Amino acid sequence: MRVYTEIFPAIASMAVGVILGCTHLVRGDEASKGIRARPARTELRSPIVEARLDISSGQPVVEVTINGKGPFKLVLDTGAQATKLDDDVVKSLGLKPVRKTETRDASGETPSGLEVVGIDSLALGGAVFRDFAATVLDYDEIFGGKRRYDGVLGYPVFADCLLTLDYPREQVVMKHGELPAADGQEILDYKERDGLAGIRVLISRIPVEVTVDSGMAGAVALAESLEDDVTFALQPAKRSGIATELDIRVSQLSGTLRLGRHRFIEPPVYFYGSGSAVGHKILRYFVVTLDQKNRRVRFARQESDPIMFTPKPKFGLVIGHRRGKLTIMHLVPGSRAATHLQVGDTILSIEGRPASWYDQHSIAALLEESDAIALKVDRGGFPLLLILEAEQ
Repeated sequence: MRVYTEIFPAIASMAVGVILGCTHLVRGDEASKGIRARPARTELRSPIVEARLDISSGQPVVEVTINGKGPFKLVLDTGAQATKLDDDVVKSLGLKPVRKTETRDASGETPSGLEVVGIDSLALGGAVFRDFAATVLDYDEIFGGKRRYDGVLGYPVFADCLLTLDYPREQVVMKHGELPAADGQEILDYKERDGLAGIRVLISRIPVEVTVDSGMAGAVALAESLEDDVTFALQPAKRSGIATELDIRVSQLSGTLRLGRHRFIEPPVYFYGSGSAVGHKILRYFVVTLDQKNRRVRFARQESDPIMFTPKPKFGLVIGHRRGKLTIMHLVPGSRAATHLQVGDTILSIEGRPASWYDQHSIAALLEESDAIALKVDRGGFPLLLILEAEQ
């Protein structure tokens, strides 16, 4: 049960990953609405085209050639409304801006003109995408002189083919066809949100519309307006951005995120802006297929067990604060705790001491050091006393 003593450094690390890795740190989304982001023609040189998907950086990166030159490394970003290229790449290709457009920075406040360039062809493996536009960004400036990639490959590029991000095999797959009808389990209908795939998930039983955002390095991003609606294993803490004057709030959810039939226990989360998304740390468990024609997405995963972002609890349960009360937040299936307790049971006492005596750190220490604990809980007005032994 070290989650409450060790998770905070992990969350801090996640925040840095979001800031460094998030391709939307300086968004071109508003500008993207006026850009010809979808190719005029898509050519697949075989029925199934595969290419390597490098996920070692915490984002899916592919190698492409542009107008016959390269290779260039681009983040394959299903959360980007348009392709974006580093200005040095644009210069090396000899591309001339066709116009400028207005966008805003990540704070949503400072307008700035983005140059727009035309791309004749972009090849990814045996797939060629012809005649579309991209915006130009200075990634060296954004990342403090430590540019990680040459740009971002936007979601609309794949409008005319099925796109699969096979994270387990580290492959991107493109082919013609369509997904079967949604079943609510693995295949979900999505709503187009500004040209992107927006699906509904349940976060602590609250329905939330989120974008499927492969370019986001973190697990879950939530709109700031949702902060009062969900519960946390730790209270959100501020972390500042490095490339812009941004403040985000990072924490760890207390409870479960449900995506179709799939469950994620206590994923890390950050709050920033008005949009919500699921990112790399969720998507990496799946073979994700997106069907833009029919607005469907499939999340295929062989395993059915929930995915836990915390170490397996020693006593088969996760304890946290909900509405000011110490509460059972999660139970490991098959554990003795799961046999006798229920999620939502309110804890009255631990080892004979009232629940109010404990803070999250003293609970963590007790559960880590003990081989057995006595719990008294309240369930609908009825007290229940249980002695739990550590799971083997």
